[in-house]
Amino acid sequence: MTNLFPDIVPGVTTGAIAGSAINALGRSDESAIKIVSGSDVLSTESGYYKEGTLVLAKDSGKFWLFSGGSFVDSGSVISTISGIAGSSVMSDTTGSIVKHNASGVVSGSYNQVEVNDFGHVTSGSVLDLSSGWYSPNKTWTYASASTITVDAGAAAVYSVGDKIRWKQGGAYKYAYIITIADTLLTVTGGSDYTVANAAITDNYYSHATSPVGFPSSFDYAPTTEGLTVGSGTMQAKFALSGKICTTNIKFTLGAGSGVTGQLSFTFPITAALSIVSSGYIEDTGTQGYLAAVNCNTTVMYLVAINAAGTYAAQATPSSSVPHTWAATDVIKVNATYLIV
Repeated sequence: MTNLFPDIVPGVTTGAIAGSAINALGRSDESAIKIVSGSDVLSTESGYYKEGTLVLAKDSGKFWLFSGGSFVDSGSVISTISGIAGSSVMSDTTGSIVKHNASGVVSGSYNQVEVNDFGHVTSGSVLDLSSGWYSPNKTWTYASASTITVDAGAAAVYSVGDKIRWKQGGAYKYAYIITIADTLLTVTGGSDYTVANAAITDNYYSHATSPVGFPSSFDYAPTTEGLTVGSGTMQAKFALSGKICTTNIKFTLGAGSGVTGQLSFTFPITAALSIVSSGYIEDTGTQGYLAAVNCNTTVMYLVAINAAGTYAAQATPSSSVPHTWAATDVIKVNATYLIV
């Protein structure tokens, strides 16, 4: 046989990829790296191959080097060939591992992956780019109404202030992560969501500010002192932004409601430090009064402000301070504080 391309070494009978037509692989005007279908160098097809050509069998993730007239197994390739559940992965220009389907449509990304000896991605933490939720691909289990058991090393995956969602039958439940131990997450969804003693499915977490579907705030039920609730209306909400908690309380007196002494309301999440904040007392239809909120790490104390002296001083609320309380009067308490 006459070699029409002097710089190309004729292939031998082992030089083909299963299921692939590669007669033209060795043409001198083509790239020295070829990617073909198939899984191995198995068939007995002959042809011409340029010395030093690398052939990638993408179904197995192996490189084969054409050298010295035959193909040499050059080992496995990195994790950019095979993906989870028929998808494949590749790295984008920022270094993120981007997930795409068989049509090349980007459908998410992995924030971490596990790779087998052939360079195939076998599992990973999946990010839905359109919603901001990660799936850890790990099992969560009930520990208590406010705690979830997770795999060891939780602090390397989750952060205080992260948002989570999960199902225990029916719709998603939502909560914030407020403390982290090695295998335990303490969470709060206020009075809106708690962890049930049941199997957890469809579990996700998010570092994002506002992942799709996550509530803007949660209700909670503060413990009070100095207040007779009667038929009054308590509205208490909180939200976390990272490790900063914002709490808003509004209590409207109703029939049978009253103030009996020092007013206090508990925080939804323990504070890192004692703080001073603000409040407001409204004698509906008559007068509004500025108030101060003096807090320890668990309780907010609302005090009236006495402006009679040279300096404004706090005054403990009572049935007649700062006014005689009646139905429709309003108490407002606000606080923003660090939780760690």
